[in-house]
Amino acid sequence: MTSDFLLKPIYSRKLKNNDWVIYAVDSSLLVVDESTAKSLTRDDKFLEKCDESFLNLLSECGYLRDSLDHPQHIPFEETTFLYKILRHAMLFTGVISITFIFILIPMVGIPRGNNLFSSDSGLWNELIVVAMFSMSTTLIHEIMHMIFAKTFTYYRGGLRFYIKRSTVTVSMTHIWVWSIISRITALSAGMIADLLLLASLSFIRLNNDSWIFVAGSIILWIRILWQLRFHKKCDGQLLAMTILDNPMITVDVKNKHLRRNKDVKIWKNLTVIGYLVDFFLLAFWIIPFVLSVFSLILSL
Repeated sequence: MTSDFLLKPIYSRKLKNNDWVIYAVDSSLLVVDESTAKSLTRDDKFLEKCDESFLNLLSECGYLRDSLDHPQHIPFEETTFLYKILRHAMLFTGVISITFIFILIPMVGIPRGNNLFSSDSGLWNELIVVAMFSMSTTLIHEIMHMIFAKTFTYYRGGLRFYIKRSTVTVSMTHIWVWSIISRITALSAGMIADLLLLASLSFIRLNNDSWIFVAGSIILWIRILWQLRFHKKCDGQLLAMTILDNPMITVDVKNKHLRRNKDVKIWKNLTVIGYLVDFFLLAFWIIPFVLSVFSLILSL
């Protein structure tokens, strides 16, 4: 097996619990001990020393390549002064946007799901506008991820469209081997774009509360809160994982021996918050929206 296959270029980083995370192009993220991580990244003869079970694990997780294949590399972490400024500016924009939104809530309120459509412009016209706004802002959200995850030129990291689920995603697994500030910025960039758009619409609504701005605000409120469903795979869950510096936290939380672990306790609290967000989405947006659509259809 070792004569036909070689290790892909493997990247690693030490986690706060002293384990190491490793990753390669088209592989599954693995957490290993320090000795294994350093051997995989530095020892060209490592495969010859491995037992069969570990070789099978590496193969199944995508860390081996055919000896004839050209080695491929993950996007590198940008460390130039310009990118450092951009990262800090992005995070600052997020803080300012959140502050601005909360300041404006008493003045413009939080529009509920029953305001997504009105009877003034016609249901079908409004449906087209809502769909176009939703798709365009979703693309902005994902493109922001691509910019800060450095995946524009990464052949595996572009936009992925899932027709059945009506979703668009960007692969960012490689950022686990980056520094904390780069990981946080890459994961939060999409949500920050949403926050900036919502802050802008909230400001516009101070003087112009027309339907189109209300509908746009509803879509953004739902998308932002959707990312805070920590019990589901979303930007919020991945951001929490990276702040805790534990990519295996969803496994750890099921381990009875770790129930007193600080990170596990934090994760359980975040899971409760996630379910509360589900409740608020259902009660204040989804149910009112469905009822309003039925009402509009019956009135046609």
